[in-house]
Amino acid sequence: MAFSNMTGLLINSTWVVSNLTAVFSGLDPSNFTTPGNPTVSSSDSTLPSASLTWAPSYSTSTAGFTSGAPSASTVAPSYTSGAQSTTLAPSLFSTAPNISTTSSGYFTDNVSESTMRSLAELNFRFDALTLNIDQFYQIVFSIMILLLTMGFAFIEAGSVRAKNTQNIILKNYLDGFVAGISYWAIGWAFAYGYGNGFIGWFDFASSYVPNEKMSNYFYQLMFASTSCTIVSGALAERCEFVAYLIYSFVLTAFVYPLCSRWGWSQYGFLHIGHDFDIDGKIMHVKYEDFGGSGVVHLVGGTTAFVGAWLLGPRIGRFHKETGAVIPIRGHSVPLAGIGAFVLVFGFMAFNAASQGHITEPGDGAAISMAAFNTAISSSMGAFTSMFAHR
Repeated sequence: MAFSNMTGLLINSTWVVSNLTAVFSGLDPSNFTTPGNPTVSSSDSTLPSASLTWAPSYSTSTAGFTSGAPSASTVAPSYTSGAQSTTLAPSLFSTAPNISTTSSGYFTDNVSESTMRSLAELNFRFDALTLNIDQFYQIVFSIMILLLTMGFAFIEAGSVRAKNTQNIILKNYLDGFVAGISYWAIGWAFAYGYGNGFIGWFDFASSYVPNEKMSNYFYQLMFASTSCTIVSGALAERCEFVAYLIYSFVLTAFVYPLCSRWGWSQYGFLHIGHDFDIDGKIMHVKYEDFGGSGVVHLVGGTTAFVGAWLLGPRIGRFHKETGAVIPIRGHSVPLAGIGAFVLVFGFMAFNAASQGHITEPGDGAAISMAAFNTAISSSMGAFTSMFAHR
């Protein structure tokens, strides 16, 4: 599926390049003047302005552009006729061609009607391609973020006793499945639906979410699932199955969505910020979280701490009489090691996807820096752990 999607993007890109070549090859360089809007003059000074109107019809479908072109207001330059003058900025040119018409009102020189139609269709296709690339970027990276669940399952299964392996793997599976239902039904509306700075109350069960936003919807679902699965390791070997299901639902339906709304939603009070008077200067202070260090990891870590504190130590962790610590070894170091490798891969995608789009200027540099910082951080973490336990 990913290969077929990428093939589609390459075909669209080839179409854009071929149309650019066709358009520019049909334009005489002598027709271009200094930057600004061109002037179209009529050979008949008494010609009414209506005769210069060029607005061919067009139609679209779910498959995209089908025929014709948008109206002249989309691509036509400025023109003058009689006592009226209308300015329409070209969308693709900083230096626009001169255009002349006859009394019949049709293009006869320099730029043909078919060329203008091609420009309009090209503009439409380019906007659609940009949107598709951003959506493809979010979907692919979100699928890679899903690997975090597998990484947590492996590392936790290898770190517990063999008798609890099946239980801990099942809990990690259910983190994603429970989040899929709870975040879809309730969580998204609380996080990003219309509302106030504290909570949203619109778009329950994706009722009014447009198709163009479903890639971001899926991306946010993966983040909610990650915040939930962070807790599973802290509660390993000490939490009953039913209680874990209830916790997973509450966290992904209420707790995480509210925190993500405050920090990430356009309505969130922390995201909007507030103006403060500091030493006579008005300073705008707001919360910034690029990769979810607070919204995702702090929420998951705090939940894990509270859960471990409420449940207490694992049975057999301390000697009943002396209170001495009894080491509890994991049953599979290779399994835990594989989980650690998968987690590093998943967190690379987790942070690189946080830019949210890839077609704006500077996106490539920001995504590259996020991936680089993740690699350096994981390397320093590995060395720190190795020296601390040598």
